[in-house]
Amino acid sequence: MKWLRAWGWAMASLAGVLLVAGTPERAHAVDFDLMISGDVNGVFKTDADRDLGIGIAGRLGLGFDAGSVRVVPEGMFEWDRFGEDDTVIRILGGLRIMAGDVFEPSIFAHVGWGRHNFKDSDDDAVAIDVGTALDFTAIPYLKLGVQAAYNWLEVDPVLQFITFGAHLTFLF
Repeated sequence: MKWLRAWGWAMASLAGVLLVAGTPERAHAVDFDLMISGDVNGVFKTDADRDLGIGIAGRLGLGFDAGSVRVVPEGMFEWDRFGEDDTVIRILGGLRIMAGDVFEPSIFAHVGWGRHNFKDSDDDAVAIDVGTALDFTAIPYLKLGVQAAYNWLEVDPVLQFITFGAHLTFLF
């Protein structure tokens, strides 16, 4: 669990640096956007089975400007299915950092709880994902994008998989 603690400190430190670096000389009101997103993903196991599947996710975030980047703390619920009997459910929280105007690249990382259901066994474990995305933001209050992520579920043996897909985000 040392890696989890270290990861948490690293993310908190990064958020602090971004907030301090983005603070202007004079105070001003912070502009927040409520972001509601839906993802549809292809999923690909990286183990010997190489199973392919499908996944869906919902995300809820609160974006704010931190200098030249936009920071979005967010929560996520995800369901992934490999084959007929292999399912992963995850509830995660994390951070997304984005920059740009019309084309908006971003990086993200989440950590939380995951459950792996495989045939007759159910395992609860720590779940982590890290990834990147690219959004098209020409329409006000709406983002269309693509993403890819590396996902890890700490079961025995560790379940590792890649997700890749598209998303739609509404800004309020």
